Parts: sequence; C-alpha cells; structure tokens
Amino acid sequence: MEGMRLAGILSGPAWYQKLHSLLVYFIWIISVTHFLLKVVLEHDQISIQVMMESLHWAVMSLLGMIGFTSFYFKLDTYGTLHKIVKSGIFRYKSPFNDEQKRVLNEEKIRIKFMVKMFFILHSVAFAVTQLKGVMFDLHKWGTQFPGWFPFTINSFETYAAGSLFQLIFGFNLVMCSQAMASSLTALNGHLCSQIRILSISLRIIFKDTSQPEIIKDKMKECVKHHYVIIEFFNKVQYFFGTLLLFLAVCMMIMMCLAGYVVTDPESTLTVVLPLLSVFVPEVTIVSYLCYAGQRIMDESEHLYETIIQTKWYLQPPEIRRDLMLIMMKSQKTFIITGGSIQKFNLEGLSEILQSSYTYFNMLKAVRQ
Repeated sequence: MEGMRLAGILSGPAWYQKLHSLLVYFIWIISVTHFLLKVVLEHDQISIQVMMESLHWAVMSLLGMIGFTSFYFKLDTYGTLHKIVKSGIFRYKSPFNDEQKRVLNEEKIRIKFMVKMFFILHSVAFAVTQLKGVMFDLHKWGTQFPGWFPFTINSFETYAAGSLFQLIFGFNLVMCSQAMASSLTALNGHLCSQIRILSISLRIIFKDTSQPEIIKDKMKECVKHHYVIIEFFNKVQYFFGTLLLFLAVCMMIMMCLAGYVVTDPESTLTVVLPLLSVFVPEVTIVSYLCYAGQRIMDESEHLYETIIQTKWYLQPPEIRRDLMLIMMKSQKTFIITGGSIQKFNLEGLSEILQSSYTYFNMLKAVRQ
C-alpha cells in the first residue's frame, strides 16, 4: 500500500497527493515522447543499435504509463482488495490447525522474500543505468539513456539538465515497477494460500463423523470460503487484467530488442551492462508472475481432487449438495490471464519466451 502511494498510483484527498499523481503521469507521457522522438527525428543520424535501445526504453515507458493509468482508474477495486487482505480474507469459527497456520506463515515469508528480491533487482538496475553516464560517457556528454532533447548537450549545464530529467525518469520507472510487481505478488500469494487452506479444511472435515451437525456447519463455512475466494480471484483478475495483457506484449518486444542490442558485435560494455541490469528484473518479474499463476492453477486443481477424495457421493444429501456446489465451481480452474488472452502460468511463460525469440531472430535477419 505504501509503495503504491509513494509511486503516485494511490492518490489521497489532499491537493498535494493529487498533484503528485498528476506529475507522475506527466513524467510518463514525457518519457514516452522523449524516446520515440529520438527514433523519429534522428533515425538517419543514429545507428540501428541506438535506435533499438531507444525503442526498448520507449516500450518500457509506455508499459509504465499503461499500468499507471489502469491502476489509477481501478483504485476502488484495489482498496477493496487491500481491506479484504487486512481482514484475513476469511475467518472460520474455529481456529486454524497447525497445517493451515504453516501455509499462511510460509506464504507470508515467500511474499516478503520476493518483494525484497524485486527491490534489490530494481535498485541495482537504477544504480547501473544512472552511473553509466557519469562513469563512462561524461567525457562526451553522454546521458544515461538515448533520448531526444530540444537542445544540444555540449556543456555541463545542458548535460546536468538532461541527466536530471533521466534521473527522474529512472526513479519513476523503478518506483512504479516495484509497486506494481509487489502488489500482484502479494495478492497472488494470498489467493494461493486461501485455496490451500480451503483444501485442508475439506480434507479434515470428515475425520470425525460422530457429530453430523458440526460437519454440516463446517461445510457451510467451506462453501462461504469458496465463494469469497472466487470473488477475490475475480477482483484480482479485473484489477490486473489490462496491465498483464500489455505486460506480456511489451515484454515480448523489450526482450527481443534487448537481445538484439546485447548480441550486436558493435555494442560496448557501457551499452550492454545497463540493458542487462534492466533485462534481468524484467525476466524475473514476468517469470515469477507466471510461476505464481501456475501455483494458483495447481492449487485450484488440487482443490477439485480433494473433493473427489472425500467420497462426496457417500455423504448425506445436505452435505453432498454443499460439496457439489464447490466441486462444480472448482471444475473451472483459476487461471490468471492478461485481458482473457494471455495466460500467466508456465505455459504462458513459454509462449512469451518463444514469441520473443521469434521476433529476435527476425531482427537478426534484418541486421544481417
């Protein structure tokens, strides 16, 4: 929540908070224009390598702008999700058993670890890209990124102005990317743990059949829990659907462009190192989101198998009806998608990587 607020995505009622969000959005627009104009206005003066690098940053800026816009106009949904998570999503009348508590604790540890990992990767990428201009290109007034400026950089003053803007762009990119990746990671993790907890509840509910009334009450709770999980999943899908679709498309483009520049024989270490420092977080975030989506899908399928193993058809009619309700809804596996088009699981990751490699080979053919 705090990361979203610092990134300007969450705007409070105060005027300075709204101004912060407006400035962040303005920076995104300027950033996209900054890199695209480099290609459009100077295409006959720059190399193919510089052009591809500029396009890479332009696509990344466009993705940030789309994600920021999508999040900003769905803040009510995010607020609802945040409240649901804070409340524990669902609470049974009886306390969790040791296995369920372990599931929750392990998921919290996993979420914290991945958020810290994303922070480290983003911090390294920011440091490397920002130090590039100072350490390697200062003698020729080279800025951190290949972008267009309305003035010629040939003095310390113009160099400082250009570097300051690109410093702001880099910080804006890192903050928004960190906030979006961390939010999706946390929500996916909570969703996954809730499905696992429901599976455990259904598995242990019939261990003691001496008190049928208690079993009926617990089954009612499981039905309610499953309904809450479905609603939570639908809200997560709605909130992130647009971003994930553009993330998949932009990642295909960015990875093939980065690969083109990195494998170019004329690329120097000062070009390759910053791109690699950004390329690693890009691939890591998408890979983990697909892995998290696969976990949700697997837990969803495991839930269905758990119901089958309870021998629901041997239960009393009332309990059988409740089990059937969960089983019928569980037949539709939870699959995180981008705009209902691109799956975010291991299959989807394979599709993204294959598409990127195909486009990369096309660019290589053009270079040759």
